Amino acid sequence: MKNTHTKHRTLHRRGSLLTEGIVACIILGVAISMLVPGLAAIGKQRQSIRFDTLAMIELNNIADEIRQQNTQSADIRISKWFGHRYSDANLTVDLLPNDQAETKDFLEGLRLTIRRPLVKSMPDQTVSVVVWRAKEEPAP
Repeated sequence: MKNTHTKHRTLHRRGSLLTEGIVACIILGVAISMLVPGLAAIGKQRQSIRFDTLAMIELNNIADEIRQQNTQSADIRISKWFGHRYSDANLTVDLLPNDQAETKDFLEGLRLTIRRPLVKSMPDQTVSVVVWRAKEEPAP
């Protein structure tokens, strides 16, 4: 009698291991489906931070060049290493209005801006810096 009771318990237990495996796979699948988009978002955020850092370095290099040499606004360009790394980025140079009487005659402000499109539905990633340089003397 004891022998039939053991066989019945073994037959009843056979399907539970398969059920546990299926439930474990479902839980693992849900966890992975939640984890992958989060990791992708972290990667995009790191790329964005890297672009901000490198764009700021590039803008500071351009600002130093503008201060050392009296470069015309039309001659200001992105360096080759930055342009190669971010081919979709573009540089704009805007002349700032100077209405203050103290600095109007001898200082000129330039806003240097690097823009890079992120995603079609998102706004452009923008990094800018303002550079003040000595105004050129008017030619006679």
